[in-house]
Amino acid sequence: MPVTIVNHSDDLIKYISKLNLEFSTSQINHLLNLITGLINLEGKKNLSNLNRNFLNTTNRSNLSRFLTTSPWDEETVNSKRLQFSCNKLIEAAQKSNEPIFLSIDDTMISKKKESKHIEGMTKLFSHVSRKTEWAHCQVALNGKSGDLSIPLDFKVYLSKGYCEEQKTEFKSKNDLAYDLIKELDFVKETLTYLLMDSWYSSSKLIMNALALGIYSIVPLKSNRKIFPEGIEIQLKEYEKLIDKSSLNLVTVKGKDYYTYRYEGNLKGIENAVVVFSYELNGDELKNPMYILSTDICLSNREIISYYLNRWDIEVSFRYQKDSLGLCHYEMRSLKGIKRYWYIIYLAYNYLTLKNEETSKSIGTKIQEEKMQSKISEINIILELKAKGYSKVEIIELFIKNTKKIA
Repeated sequence: MPVTIVNHSDDLIKYISKLNLEFSTSQINHLLNLITGLINLEGKKNLSNLNRNFLNTTNRSNLSRFLTTSPWDEETVNSKRLQFSCNKLIEAAQKSNEPIFLSIDDTMISKKKESKHIEGMTKLFSHVSRKTEWAHCQVALNGKSGDLSIPLDFKVYLSKGYCEEQKTEFKSKNDLAYDLIKELDFVKETLTYLLMDSWYSSSKLIMNALALGIYSIVPLKSNRKIFPEGIEIQLKEYEKLIDKSSLNLVTVKGKDYYTYRYEGNLKGIENAVVVFSYELNGDELKNPMYILSTDICLSNREIISYYLNRWDIEVSFRYQKDSLGLCHYEMRSLKGIKRYWYIIYLAYNYLTLKNEETSKSIGTKIQEEKMQSKISEINIILELKAKGYSKVEIIELFIKNTKKIA
């Protein structure tokens, strides 16, 4: 059932006030409207629909101008949100006595071909549709420790061609991944692991992370080279030499893995562990996953267990797309789009940290927010009725948005 927004959550107002964003009153109101609308609105969350959902609606162009031309520094806003969330992550690590897990991955935000003139769009191959699509691409960072899992930051991947046109520096996805982690200031004091898929397994990124004090746990492609006893050999060729009867069985979250451990040099990495991890397919072993860890003190079970925390970033992408409108923007300005995405991160971080109830899923918290908005809507109807508003006047106020609350 659609919800008409009559006010903002007290919890949301408290969260935004803690960030000290130095916005004007009107800017704060636009920000609260956008976050509340993104959480509560069903269906497409473009500016027209977001604006239409509020009782005291204003011109749609006001929201558009807030995102595209209003004088506020989105990088400063994002930095304050990030620092607040990192502090909460450190608190969770101290409380749980667990490491901090940083997951990096990228996500495509596909658009129709007619939208290709939107700033920053490029052709990218979609592993979902199995074809090339026009899209934006985020390289994103998620943090987890204990019960807290929270999206931390993102960088926009821009193609070489676009960077040449704009006369800006091109950065690969691995470059952007390094930019995301080098801005974190807690890793020197907190045990931290970087979890990535094989697309981010470059020796340069792994060694740069290690220089920052961050261990990496990342699967490798089968053609990666190792040097047992000084002999260069690809992982897939070395795997053929392993005596399968010598594999060690470890159990992680109720699932069995048969493992073999290599410790030594890899091309570009002086010393690391590679766990050959096999799952059973009936009575046969599946092809192994080769999981690298630059923390050589971890056991095989710990390496596999830690790596499974990477799944949280996939959950984050799903909620951003399915529930918070990550793909619903219709602006042409890349600046406006980035601001829209930063506000989605504000909404997600608010939901995650709301009342410190980190054990509840984001989906549950969204439903609670919608229920609270519905209760507020019912209360205002009862108040209007008590003030003597007729049924017709109340309907006009809520459906046509032609009047204001007295």
